[in-house]
Amino acid sequence: MKRFPALLAALLIAAAVVPNLACAESIPMASPEDPHIRVVKYDRADAVRLVVAYGQRTHIEFGAGETVTYVSTGDDAAWDVGPAKNIKNHLFLKPVDKFPQTNLIVVTNKRTYNLNLVVGTKATYYADLLYVYPDELKAKADAKHAQSTLDATSAGSEPKPGDNTNYWVQGSDELTPSRAWDDGRFTYIAFPAGAQLPAMYTVGDDGEEVIANPSVDPNTGVLSLPYLVKKLVLRRGDKLVACVFNKSYSGPGRGSPTGTISNKVVRTIKGAAQ
Repeated sequence: MKRFPALLAALLIAAAVVPNLACAESIPMASPEDPHIRVVKYDRADAVRLVVAYGQRTHIEFGAGETVTYVSTGDDAAWDVGPAKNIKNHLFLKPVDKFPQTNLIVVTNKRTYNLNLVVGTKATYYADLLYVYPDELKAKADAKHAQSTLDATSAGSEPKPGDNTNYWVQGSDELTPSRAWDDGRFTYIAFPAGAQLPAMYTVGDDGEEVIANPSVDPNTGVLSLPYLVKKLVLRRGDKLVACVFNKSYSGPGRGSPTGTISNKVVRTIKGAAQ
């Protein structure tokens, strides 16, 4: 039977968020495209209703890494049931006698499954039953979220293609940034993890130093200024000094109209007239 990745993904998500009825028989969720394909959330405390039909074989797929080790029905003579020879987490069954309604117990190397076998028709039987596992789905979602956060953090801590990285440093090694760049609008300065941040000053054409107040990204630790600079002076105490030169400086850049990283955030000065 063909599998449709997008369809299965939707069913997996739906099965994960729709709760089973506690201490009740679980009814597997039907595919909107083919009601013979069903998905059910695993719950050790619930039995799953499995509708079969005479002359039709039903397939059950358990979790990846599981191996079927024991299978038993309430009426073994009425059922042809057994695991696939080469696919250890798959089970096939069909009714072979009259009035075969009973229960099915499947034990794997990881879990125990309880099913109620009910005889239906060719129109209502389940051809394919797929189990999904809430703990595994949550682990995958958490891992995906963590990776997205890591990607976002990494993206904000490194220059992008087209950014100006032509920055030179002269002075104390203890104050030397690990990276310096700009995107034509903002200037970014990154220091090694755990480094004590120095005081930062911009230097005008007249040589006058003006203290800079960079923003610090809480995720990456990268310092940013909402404008371009030709030269920065870094100081710690009276003895440690380093200068950062923008060798590709061509003007102050566009900057941000609000003086912050985001145009939606406005910087206010305490005591200033509103």
